[in-house]
Amino acid sequence: MRQIRGSRSADAFSTALWASASDAGYRPSILSLARHLVRSGAYGRVPQLRKVEARFKQLVSTARDADALTVEGELLYEQGNYEAAIRALRRALQVGTPDFEWKHSCQLCMGKSLVKTNKHEEARVLLESLSGIGFVEADVELGKLLRVSDKDAAERHLFTAASNGRGDMFSLLSEIALEKAADSKDDKASKEEFLRWAKEWSKLADPRTEY
Repeated sequence: MRQIRGSRSADAFSTALWASASDAGYRPSILSLARHLVRSGAYGRVPQLRKVEARFKQLVSTARDADALTVEGELLYEQGNYEAAIRALRRALQVGTPDFEWKHSCQLCMGKSLVKTNKHEEARVLLESLSGIGFVEADVELGKLLRVSDKDAAERHLFTAASNGRGDMFSLLSEIALEKAADSKDDKASKEEFLRWAKEWSKLADPRTEY
């Protein structure tokens, strides 16, 4: 099962191939296309693909397909139905093999859903386990989660993410440095140091910056 990363023409070509294979009942194509629709915000909005969505829902209804349940959880998360997302994702983790294909994505979405329902400690434990195996998106979520309660830890996770392809996280690092500068109050040396870091992070966040 695959995700689309490329031009709009590649998107259209992959969608057509997946749709054709889905018509033949090919499970990986059904799930790949359903997930693409969820992540692109197009789920439920393309009349020509309603049959694909119906086949996807049939897989979900068995409650035995961990990857289908993962996509269902992601869909529910995008719709803002976080408690239902957690139920679907927990079910996926219960019925899936120890290494089912989208397990880490399932756990990531679970962590994000737990954050949305204020189950922060459970979310942190889950996301830290993903961070520990190098799942960069977990570092992104941990950085956001810990920004208020533990700025130093948040910075570590955001820097890890920024150093591994998520350059947009440099902007958050700059914001945290500014917050630290504001918190420094009368400590002039610390304040100046944080302001310098804020400036450097801001430069790194700007793709137009030349070195």
